[in-house]
Amino acid sequence: MMNQDTYKWIAAALFCTTLIAGGATIYLNNQVATIRADYQETLGELDMLTIKVNIKIDYGNETVQWYNDTRVPVGANLLNATAITAELDITTSTFGAFVSGINGVGGDANTWWLWEYYEEGWMPGMVGAEQWVLHNGDTVAWTYTSFS
Repeated sequence: MMNQDTYKWIAAALFCTTLIAGGATIYLNNQVATIRADYQETLGELDMLTIKVNIKIDYGNETVQWYNDTRVPVGANLLNATAITAELDITTSTFGAFVSGINGVGGDANTWWLWEYYEEGWMPGMVGAEQWVLHNGDTVAWTYTSFS
């Protein structure tokens, strides 16, 4: 049988443990609040430095991949944005960059990668992909197609 002093020591130990746990809880709660505030600030800065675009890649064989809400730097062109989502094979000439492959698809005879943008329907790209500057919310597409 335990004596009264033993119960006092057990009660004191439990009281100290409760105080330490309470202090740790308050400290950790404050840390979480600080991290949440920093995270929200970082998201705000990210929104000022980036835009979101939607990129469609149609491999021409009924395989289509969408990269929706892809974050790219403000002022990024279509070529840079596509390189964020896919592996590109690019050929350059005096006319600019030419995409000859996306994710290993390309190089077939009489077949090319063409790009389009969506504006009340799909419209063909009027300039090279490295000249097309993207804006927040733009939707663009790469299609592997042939003219046979």
